[in-house]
Amino acid sequence: MKILAVPLVAAVLTLSVAPSHAASTSPGKIGVYASTVSATISDPLATVLIATIAKGKKKRVLEVELAATLTGNVPFAGLMTMRPIVNGLQLMEPTNAGSTVTATRFCGGSGGGPLPVFCSQSYEFWLDLDAAQAAHPGMFIKQPLVIEFQLGFGAPGSSVINVDGVATLRARLAKK
Repeated sequence: MKILAVPLVAAVLTLSVAPSHAASTSPGKIGVYASTVSATISDPLATVLIATIAKGKKKRVLEVELAATLTGNVPFAGLMTMRPIVNGLQLMEPTNAGSTVTATRFCGGSGGGPLPVFCSQSYEFWLDLDAAQAAHPGMFIKQPLVIEFQLGFGAPGSSVINVDGVATLRARLAKK
């Protein structure tokens, strides 16, 4: 048992000091996963991950789950914001007056000086591909579905800063 413990500890230490990277299963046939441990998050929203499903299909719903964790120090409390973009458009549900809901979460605390932050958020979105195709002919059915994960951190009237973070994206096609 001791013999197995040493290689396991060595493997864990190797992973913890390995350089930051992004991983993806793109393009996927019916599902795709992407992640990065080196997302630079700032204000305004910026694309931190892109993943592709090879072809949209009739009678399907695209389900997208986004998750992010901010780490490090920030000079002020602010909002972590995330949203998905599919084929360049904000069409995912839930919507608010026709625009994709942007998921937000307050991060940080009160007080002066840099604030340590460990803030996580995940959100699920979906898109009826038949409805999206009807509204935007030729863009979704039998076309690649390029999913962007846009992520940001900021506060009204604050200066732009960069925050380190981890981001993951999961997308899949489901039958209606």
